[in-house]
Formats: sequence, structure tokens, C-alpha cells
Amino acid sequence: MLKILVICTENSCRSVIGEAIFNYLGQGRIQSFSAGSKAKGSVNVRALSLLKRHGVCTEGISSKSWNSLSKLQFDIIITVCD
Repeated sequence: MLKILVICTENSCRSVIGEAIFNYLGQGRIQSFSAGSKAKGSVNVRALSLLKRHGVCTEGISSKSWNSLSKLQFDIIITVCD
């Protein structure tokens, strides 16, 4: 299984959307995570609304620090911020 990490600063919108879409499209072939360097602690409600509107599952999605994932290894790391 391919493991992907999508990171940004607050982990409240873009990286969360990336995580959800990779998991949705990967359907068992991809395990995606998202995290932030300064995690906000909550997910943007408009991001959740967008995902739900397109039929993408949002269960279990949360805003978290990249420190919480430090023991995992990833095949691909994608940054979505400057």
C-alpha cells in the first residue's frame, strides 16, 4: 500500500482535502494522512462541506500536528503551502 502525507501549516483545509481525496480515489491502494507544522486543531467547515458535496467521506478527518505522525514512514510527502 502506498502511504502519502499531505502537509501544510494549519492542517485545516488544503491538506485535509488532499488526504480525503487520496483515500477516496485510492480505495485500499493508498493510505493518506495530513498534518500541519502549526496545526489549527479544527477542520475548516467549508472544506468538509466541499468534500461531502462531492461524496468524499470525511469520517475521522481532523487537524493534527506533524509531530503526531513522526513514527510513520511515507512513500510520498506533498506540501500544499509556501
